[in-house]
Amino acid sequence: MTNGEEHHAQPDRDPWREVIPSCTVARAGARDQVAVHVRHGDEAVLTLTALRAPNVDAAPLKGDAGIELPQLDVWHEPRQIGDELIGRATFEIPADTAAGYYRAELISDTRSAAGLVLLTPAPADEMRREWGLSVDLPQLRSRRSWGIGDLGDLGELAVLAASWGADFIYARPDSWRTLRFEGEAEAPENFISDHVRSRYLPPALLRLEEIPELSYLSAPDRALIEWEAEEFAKLNAQHQALPVGEVIAAKAASLDLICTVELSPARQLEFEAFIAREGQSLADFALWAAIAQRCGRTGEQWPEDAAEPDAFGARRARDELESEIANHQRYQWYLFEQLARAHHRARGAGMTLGIMRHVDWDASETEIDGVSDWFAAASGHQGPLLIAPHNAGENVNSLLGVLAIEAARKNVQVLLDVPHDSPLLEAAQAVGIPTTVALQLGASMPHNQLLQISTPLDIPLANYLAEEFSDQLPTDFDEEQAQELLRRARATHDQAVRKLSEAGLIDEDFSQRSLIEALHAWALASPSIWTEYRLRDIVGQRIWHREAAGHVQPLLDGFEAPVLLDELDQLPMLRSLLRRL
Repeated sequence: MTNGEEHHAQPDRDPWREVIPSCTVARAGARDQVAVHVRHGDEAVLTLTALRAPNVDAAPLKGDAGIELPQLDVWHEPRQIGDELIGRATFEIPADTAAGYYRAELISDTRSAAGLVLLTPAPADEMRREWGLSVDLPQLRSRRSWGIGDLGDLGELAVLAASWGADFIYARPDSWRTLRFEGEAEAPENFISDHVRSRYLPPALLRLEEIPELSYLSAPDRALIEWEAEEFAKLNAQHQALPVGEVIAAKAASLDLICTVELSPARQLEFEAFIAREGQSLADFALWAAIAQRCGRTGEQWPEDAAEPDAFGARRARDELESEIANHQRYQWYLFEQLARAHHRARGAGMTLGIMRHVDWDASETEIDGVSDWFAAASGHQGPLLIAPHNAGENVNSLLGVLAIEAARKNVQVLLDVPHDSPLLEAAQAVGIPTTVALQLGASMPHNQLLQISTPLDIPLANYLAEEFSDQLPTDFDEEQAQELLRRARATHDQAVRKLSEAGLIDEDFSQRSLIEALHAWALASPSIWTEYRLRDIVGQRIWHREAAGHVQPLLDGFEAPVLLDELDQLPMLRSLLRRL
């Protein structure tokens, strides 16, 4: 059972001195208990009142009269606390109490107190088995992109994948970091936090042709953008790495033109609502991006007196770069719109989840009653969120409890991306938030998780199983490290062969292709709700892209030919794998 004492008591503090837990995290339908402490022999009544927000002083929900909790016949030996003999009264939350925020009000003969109860949603009854694709978006080229994959391509891929039976697309965030902002190298490390930096996407991911204001440019300005698009489209079929700086500069110049178009009154209202919803995070980010852009275009160094958003030099830059800051806010609005459109296309095509986005969350900067605001901004595209929490403190159970409630209220699926040995795993399980887990051939897989097929150093699966990667290892790898990695790869291969043979998924004369197909089919049969397949692996890529600085490699098939999105569903290896699924 979950109760306040169990989850919130300090090791050096006697919970019997606490009249009522300041915050109790419980599951709806679980008949969890709340323990209170009153003078021994006193009569006690505990009432739950539904609240609008996770704050014990928040306004109650309209029309909620509160419910009196039944007291259980549970005996605890009273204890002498100071000059009083204190007893414990135990109350049960009824199974039909809806998930949400509650004020628990205690009234006894000599005491009164109140605490917060976070009642997280009950677990779902159905046992689902769903799969999806993870993609390194910049590597995914199409005939319409500018040499790197963009959010238009993401929507196209989602529709195609839905027709194959996929239920989500996960755009991997690591690959986006190659698409740096103009002048980003000049920015100080701590001007904005990492989680703010990762929250906003690089404008190079925009499909410019899908921005509404493009249609209202003058004919000469539209022609300039069309000519640029034609030049970059020629690069899509090449297998060489593309200098991404050229794409960033070309799209930035085109966006400068698009932002000269005045927004219609309705579009202006939508833009202003986006700015208001994002708040100070977007304001600081746009300032950071504008100063960096100026440094990149002029060759200036970052102002020494602008080390943080509130510094004198940063305030000066807010005045000097007002229009540039507004443009960067507008870029992020365009990105938000296109990401939301890709998600809606995915759902419209039949996906149950849609476009999953990775979000960093600095839990140390979030109070319990601030989680709802953070989540509202983070979930703006309405798709599922894979959240990587950082710096979680002692109130992590309460934070995750609010997160679970808010996600249920907004009907947004959330998952936690945490290491296998993280203490957050237990906390997430307690409130019903799924977590990620790497495929382990020799271990049982828990149900409420996202299963990922991963390899050390992000080596392509085909290379890892065939032990064909030693010549592509990082230069700082010594011989002993390389041999250890090869031993691990050989052991994984042998274990996979043994496990898949026992399951009847491969025969004695199996091929490398059939081994990989069988591994993916076996993963899908695991108890985990979701299974994530890497697009790179299921098209047979065997070239290990450790991205060179400033370059983006294309997605390649097993014959080292570039894979265009437009031809994806014709790839033999992909079609063969889909038959197995």
